[in-house]
Amino acid sequence: MLSAVSQVSSPRPDYRHPPVTEVALAVQFAEPLPIEAGGIEHMSEVWADMVPVSSIREPLPPLDSSVGSEEDAVASPPTERLWLTDNTGNRVIQFQSDRLTVNWQKSNALDEYPRFETIREFFVTAWQRLTVRLEADGLEAPEPNVCDVLYVNRLGEAQGWSGGSDTAALLAPWNGSHSDEFLPEPEMTAIYLHYHLPTFGWLNVEAWEATDDDENGLLALYLQSRGHLPIEDSNLDGALAFMETAREWIVRGFTSVTTAHGHRIWGRLQ
Repeated sequence: MLSAVSQVSSPRPDYRHPPVTEVALAVQFAEPLPIEAGGIEHMSEVWADMVPVSSIREPLPPLDSSVGSEEDAVASPPTERLWLTDNTGNRVIQFQSDRLTVNWQKSNALDEYPRFETIREFFVTAWQRLTVRLEADGLEAPEPNVCDVLYVNRLGEAQGWSGGSDTAALLAPWNGSHSDEFLPEPEMTAIYLHYHLPTFGWLNVEAWEATDDDENGLLALYLQSRGHLPIEDSNLDGALAFMETAREWIVRGFTSVTTAHGHRIWGRLQ
């Protein structure tokens, strides 16, 4: 059985006002479910009381545990993706024949990040609802083979970033300097970091300048962890154990790549 987290001696960092704007927990199935084209829309009733607003979107490409890859073919590629949200837009369930994803996303500035445990429970409920429905249809529960955890942070003025000159003050790997005075301040800054997890899987850290829907500048910081489950752990418990490990690395990784200056702005507690 997978170890839920790597052994560490220090408490996991925590923040009063973390700049998290979205979290996604996803599992891909070893074999796509036998859902015919046009039939996926009827699956919305499984979660209708949780996320009643539904729409159909283009399917996401298959997940692969190789770094940065989403190109592996599957036996029966999905034709549609079900996108379900609650009335606030904060909670999202995405479902296609080879994947289940739950998201929490910030809809307005007053939304509070509900913490990982709440989103994890949301995923467990969504998974259990799916398996009950499949059982009623005479189908077996899917076996997860790839897990993916994504944290999105968007840093604007309230989070200590108002332009490229603030990038070095918030991101520890970016020193923001040159060896001479020839080049002016860069118009665009970005970093990409890749790490292996101690068991299996990886963690990517990416940051770049972006704009929001109102064309306001911001610094986007993405932390994503993905891993291919061993055969013996291709079940809900195995998926949740990987998500716990991924969460540990993402939270600690966020703290490692950001600065003490940023930690003070976001109200670091430990």
